[in-house]
Amino acid sequence: MADGNSMAEIKNIERVLVSFWGPNNSDVSDEKLCLSIENMAGMKDIQLTPDQIRLIFRNVRKELNLQIDNGGTLIQNEETQWHPWLSEMKEKDTPTPHIDAYFQYLLFDQNAQYVQLDHETDNILDLLSDPREASSPISRKGLLLGDVQSGKTRTYMALMNKAVDYGYKLLLVLTSDNENLRQQTQERIDTDCSGVNGGQEDVGVGKYLAKGKHLQCLTNMDEDFVTPSKQAFNNMPRPNWAGAPILAVMKKNSSVLRKFIEWLDTDTFTRDIPVLIIDDESDYASVNSNKIGADPTTINSLLRKLCSISTRTSYVAVTATPFANIFIDDEESEDLFPEDFIYILPTPAAYIGVLKTFGNRNEEDASEHDSPEGLPSDSPVRLLNQDELEDWLPLVHKKGYSFTPHHVHTELHTTQDDVDDMLDAQVRHAINCFLIACVLRPDSSKERQSMLIHMSRFRDVQQQIADLVYLYIESLNNALRFHANTTHTIDPRIQSLHESFDQEYAQYASMHGMTWAEVLQGLERLMRANRVVVRLENSTSAEWNQLHGAKEEEGSNECTIYVGGNQLSRGMTLRGLICSVFYRRVSAADTLLQMGRWFGYRSGYEELQRVWMLPQTIADFKYSGSIVEDIKTTARDIQKRHGTPKQFGISIRKNPNTGVRITNAAKMRHAEEGMSFDFDLENNIIESVRLDTSFARSNSNDEALQVLLNAILSNDSVAQSTDPKGTTVAFEGVPASAIVKFLNQYRAGYGDTYFGKTLLHYRDTKPVELDTTMAEQFATTQEQEHPDMTWNVAFMNGKLNAINAPFHWTTIQRAYKEDPDSKTYQVSGNKLRLGSKSDVVKVAQAITGKPITREIRNERDFYDTKLFGDHPTLMLYRVALINAATNESADMANAEGLLAAKIVVPSDTPGSPRGRGKATVYLNTVAARQKYEQLQEEDSEDED
Repeated sequence: MADGNSMAEIKNIERVLVSFWGPNNSDVSDEKLCLSIENMAGMKDIQLTPDQIRLIFRNVRKELNLQIDNGGTLIQNEETQWHPWLSEMKEKDTPTPHIDAYFQYLLFDQNAQYVQLDHETDNILDLLSDPREASSPISRKGLLLGDVQSGKTRTYMALMNKAVDYGYKLLLVLTSDNENLRQQTQERIDTDCSGVNGGQEDVGVGKYLAKGKHLQCLTNMDEDFVTPSKQAFNNMPRPNWAGAPILAVMKKNSSVLRKFIEWLDTDTFTRDIPVLIIDDESDYASVNSNKIGADPTTINSLLRKLCSISTRTSYVAVTATPFANIFIDDEESEDLFPEDFIYILPTPAAYIGVLKTFGNRNEEDASEHDSPEGLPSDSPVRLLNQDELEDWLPLVHKKGYSFTPHHVHTELHTTQDDVDDMLDAQVRHAINCFLIACVLRPDSSKERQSMLIHMSRFRDVQQQIADLVYLYIESLNNALRFHANTTHTIDPRIQSLHESFDQEYAQYASMHGMTWAEVLQGLERLMRANRVVVRLENSTSAEWNQLHGAKEEEGSNECTIYVGGNQLSRGMTLRGLICSVFYRRVSAADTLLQMGRWFGYRSGYEELQRVWMLPQTIADFKYSGSIVEDIKTTARDIQKRHGTPKQFGISIRKNPNTGVRITNAAKMRHAEEGMSFDFDLENNIIESVRLDTSFARSNSNDEALQVLLNAILSNDSVAQSTDPKGTTVAFEGVPASAIVKFLNQYRAGYGDTYFGKTLLHYRDTKPVELDTTMAEQFATTQEQEHPDMTWNVAFMNGKLNAINAPFHWTTIQRAYKEDPDSKTYQVSGNKLRLGSKSDVVKVAQAITGKPITREIRNERDFYDTKLFGDHPTLMLYRVALINAATNESADMANAEGLLAAKIVVPSDTPGSPRGRGKATVYLNTVAARQKYEQLQEEDSEDED
């Protein structure tokens, strides 16, 4: 800037001002804020230019206006000895040196605010066991639910510091079974909690702690709690009321946990001291996944024992994907179901997660002008062309897959032809973009930056990809060092970089006053500084990394390209992640969301972020994100009614989006009268959005429609009505039996939640199809429980041709994507939406005969008994699948379009389910046992 003030000085002023006024403070007047900027600059003897003042004002105002919801809490209040206890200890002015040091570390070393964190961790701490010796000892089990990469680790670090201050004596953090991830967590414990590293040097909070206040940790960066550790600490006093607090960071590894329990379980261990167990990524390994009838898994069994080793233990499961935790059998008291509390962390406004990246399908409408991608306009996501990639690496491949010999060479490459042979062009483009972003990012020369390439779950294939990436970087290094300034002939690799710049970042560079020539110079400096490092990340990658110059300790400003698979996708924090290539097909919502390492905070460089993935993966992320949002909404609704974690678990199991899940498959094997699964469809957007591509299915659905029409038109008790504009025809008083018969035959495509065959899930095995649908079982259940109930049936109109029907009905147009794997068409592409808010309003107007003038925000606000009465409504569409931009049409058996359906379940209180949507999926005794056998035969492949 003009007067030479550094960006660091500017940021420091912003940080102090935000801290002074307090985050989420939108009441500070502009005049006060401007005055405080001038005063702060004067105190620091800094002369600010008008542009700098405006910049600081804009950034501080943005921080102060961030609105963060309070966390939601579900508590088990019945039959418990637990009572809130923290306020009593605060009133006695209990010293808090550890949390004070942590907050100083966050503020002064990490430029991070802590006010909201302080508030949230007070709430969570108060839910744990009372740590005072005079109180009655009780154990607690809870769940901490936050978004992927949203700061859950920082939350439990603050919780641990507070727990130490208020009297907890033993604090354990359990990670996955991967040592790299354990070391990453250990490093955070050293800086954020204990204050010393393995060499007993002050780090992180250590410089803010008084002498003698540093915490002892039984593990370090080099060693988990293995045999040498156990032997070294044999003579050490076990945790007790009089002793200092002790920490440990351990893998969820049977040998490690067993050794620790053996070390702890002695006569010198005080059996009622307060113990805090943080189970990070608790849906991994902790949940019992053993075969039916067998004892619990080893890890699950050891965790149960660890939780019971003290009568004052608080077990806190931490996860972003709670499916496995919620589906623990809560009837088994010794298991790890979070029976005492579930705490949902709020989503900060600055967080970039599923909704910002992919959009919220629960709030989106379908339109004939939709793009098949269905992404927000500012989404960082870019599409991979699967057809092109398949020639290089098939999406579905075996662990023995080998790239063709001409792809792999050991010598450096200097010609464009050789470079083309190395990697698929799309991967090369992504790497180019990463290198360019490493130059464009503000203060990039000082920052850690990274890229993720996740294209296979098999170690051997990952290594081959790493080989090719390494060779490509070497080739670019050669080009940038020796051919960047060639005036006669432009090196094709330089030209490739220029093309990637023009395609992705030219506009950004122009807005920030940078030209391609300057970027090219920055790329040359980047290479000459040897900052670009390729790292292979899996359980056998150490030797490869050593051979390819990737030092064990990452550089402070290293630009890392990580190549790996599942190990990169759970718990691994990739600092400064800018670009990602994700080429996987994963159906399980929890597994998929955990793989989204690009979620998180990208302050100052969010506009540079890019993620390349398949179109189908976009749809899967969007759908998975909507399930998690529904879970949070359900939790908040239950919280308002003072519900318990068990009631929350039951409610989630009734969520049709989670499918039929077996928590105890032994019940299937021993079923004497069959099995039933209850679901609640109320307050759900129920649409057929995955339509089968086969002509046979289309013809069968048309036959079902004809039977339904005959039943409607031949029944004198059925009344016909239209909306005020006469564009929507609705029939009232349709017998439930006619709807059941229609839904008994009507089928959408594979994976359609409501109108496709219902999927039966067990553990991590492949789902089994049941010969029924959720919609069919809803109609059947309602007919059985309410024999006199009738339905409304409405026929929705579009702007295309008239349909051959004895009333006004026209075809609608929707965008689409074809999924060749499941042989389905996705309606509205990745939006996966059929109807719109206005469709529901039109039907309500037809039924009531009155115009509806209230504001339309969310279509579920109109699922109201005041509009629909007590009658479910079936809405039918003829859909022509046409992508407007390209005029590309799907291959359809019926020229009038495919038959699609939507159901509205009315509620007394829209947005708050009360049981009108009950659907029971029933398996008779024979079917239950057959499905049990089928599930038992499923097997999973080894992966890394």
